This record gives sequence, structure tokens and C-alpha cells, in this order.
Amino acid sequence: MPNFQCLSPIDGSVVYRGTLCTAKQIEAGIEKARLGQKIWREVALKERVSLLQKAVDHLFDRREEIGLEITRQMGRPIRYSSSELVSLKERGDYM
Repeated sequence: MPNFQCLSPIDGSVVYRGTLCTAKQIEAGIEKARLGQKIWREVALKERVSLLQKAVDHLFDRREEIGLEITRQMGRPIRYSSSELVSLKERGDYM
């Protein structure tokens, strides 16, 4: 199975190595997503809001760590990277 790697635009270092999925694996993933969508649809709105708020808070609490990854993967200046999570939290709280 073919492998791939993601390189940092900063210095060309390998950020991630992985194996490409087969068509069969992709189809299985799509089917799991469809099943998940059906299950999610049955979750009460109040519970969905609570779960999504926890997810947003989880990401926001790790904004420095995630900001470093954004910088490594995209080359975005570090001083701006953690602000990505600040705006995510603002949008999440609003919605």
C-alpha cells in the first residue's frame, strides 16, 4: 500500500507519515459516517449543543499546542496560530 508524508513548509521536515487508504477503506469510512449521522440525528438538540460546546472548549484549552501544529503544518507565523482557536471558540459560542 502506498505511503505518503506531509512536509512542513517551514523547513521541509516530515510532519506526518501515513499510508493511503484503499477505495474499499474509503467506502467503509463513508458508510460509518452515514451511520453516525443517523445516530446523531436522534440525539436531543440540548445534548448536541452540550457535546459540541465541550468539543470547542477542549480545542480552545489546547490552543497553544494546536497553534504549534498549525504553524508546523501550514507555515503560519506562530503569533497568529493560536488565534485560530480563539476565533473558533467565538464562532462556536455564538452558534
